[in-house]
Amino acid sequence: MHRAHAARGKFAHFINYYIFKTSMLLGLLPFKYTKEKNTFRSSRAALSYSVVMNTLIFVWVVKNWPDVSNYELFVAKPLLYFVQIAVSYLNFVGMVLIFCSTWSGRKRLLRLFNEIVTVRQLCDSKVFLRNFDGSLMEKRIILKFCSMLLQNILYLSSMIYLSYKMNANYFLVLILALILLNEIFLISNQFYHNALFINHSIVAV
Repeated sequence: MHRAHAARGKFAHFINYYIFKTSMLLGLLPFKYTKEKNTFRSSRAALSYSVVMNTLIFVWVVKNWPDVSNYELFVAKPLLYFVQIAVSYLNFVGMVLIFCSTWSGRKRLLRLFNEIVTVRQLCDSKVFLRNFDGSLMEKRIILKFCSMLLQNILYLSSMIYLSYKMNANYFLVLILALILLNEIFLISNQFYHNALFINHSIVAV
């Protein structure tokens, strides 16, 4: 039982670390992390990296997105067909809005992350908070991660199923589109993990 608890804690910690590092790598957090001080600071280089990288990926995916229209579905169920098209366009618009809000609101986001770091450091300095049972928080982190993996599998399966011609270009677009999809998941996971930690600290107190 103790080993299972320890293994779950390590896995949850790994997920938290993986989400953070991948978010930084993909430029989802447009600021620089100072490991020595465990703080974030504003950085033009980080912002430029975020804008250039995500813009290039988005433009490439939109420009090279394959035609997966289903004429038989259009004839049989035109309403469902138009809903399918509308959802695709809404996904692209949603991604643009997320990127723009992240870049334009980077100062507020930076302040939020530094405040969360301060809270974490304060909690780590208290023995009773460090020793408080975090199994519920760990389970929720793992469950959220498994949900993200499942959505990736469903997305890949549907795109492969709809594909009539699998070539190198389609495979590349599929991978880049998967990156864009996961960027949304990573952003939501960042806030979800922070909300879980704050709730965990409140319950412990």
